[in-house]
Amino acid sequence: MTERKALSAFSFGANQFILSPEMSNTVISCVFDETHVTGLMNNVSTSAGSLKFLVDNARMQESAWSCDVNCFANNPQADLAQGLGEMEIKAETLRHIVCASSDLIQDASFNIESWVLQKVSQGFRATINAAVVAGDGFQKPMGILNPAARVPIYETSAATAPGLLTWQDLISLKWAVPVQYHSQGGAYLLNQRTFAQILTMSDANSRPIMIASPTESGQMLINGSPVVIATMMPDVLPGSTPVAFGGWKAAYTVVTRKATTMLIDPYSSGFCTQFRFEARVGGAVTCPSAAALLRIR
Repeated sequence: MTERKALSAFSFGANQFILSPEMSNTVISCVFDETHVTGLMNNVSTSAGSLKFLVDNARMQESAWSCDVNCFANNPQADLAQGLGEMEIKAETLRHIVCASSDLIQDASFNIESWVLQKVSQGFRATINAAVVAGDGFQKPMGILNPAARVPIYETSAATAPGLLTWQDLISLKWAVPVQYHSQGGAYLLNQRTFAQILTMSDANSRPIMIASPTESGQMLINGSPVVIATMMPDVLPGSTPVAFGGWKAAYTVVTRKATTMLIDPYSSGFCTQFRFEARVGGAVTCPSAAALLRIR
């Protein structure tokens, strides 16, 4: 009876023989995965340890009409190098080591190497995305929520109740960002709980402020701009910044020196095989004025 219980009661053949269950080569995963927000940003590759950008912080003098009294309104000419600076983004290193016994590798009914690579790649992706949103910049990317990133912060309106946000605040946040950046990946970032609150909002005519995109299935828009669910964003609480809007292609740059690589080492750990993973990725806010954060009073 004990041996019978160890087998599947569902797998009786036509002749009443007990058949042992077959092991599937599919691994069912119910693990919660973080949002991949780096796809919104400007992504560049480098063949060096860091990447330098020239930063132009000065506006050229305005030109003059030919009928002006001065023949050369902008004489003497300003120094073109004035206001021209440099910004360096370093590719930081991510590492991960997984040890698997030789028995596990030999007896596994599926490809252990590809499964481990997938798991670690997901871990790398979650770590990188968390840093892009809230990283402190110390041996990791600087996040958009970090005060040192200098992304402008706008508080909810005085007419908004403390601890809440309104649809007017969301629209005001969008138009606090210069319109030239709206076409450069302009989108709202917020988590699913904030999104659920916004879905219940309506305008002065009782129409929902959330509308579906006519061209992309499942894409929701606020005032014509898409909404991206970013699980790393904070909840709606006093003092938090749960909503961000920006032209993310201009606001943030992700620098990749080396994508996730796997090195298999069967010698260093005795009867265990080491799977060594490494990636080199950096990131920083490159144009703070291209984005804005909404803070709850």
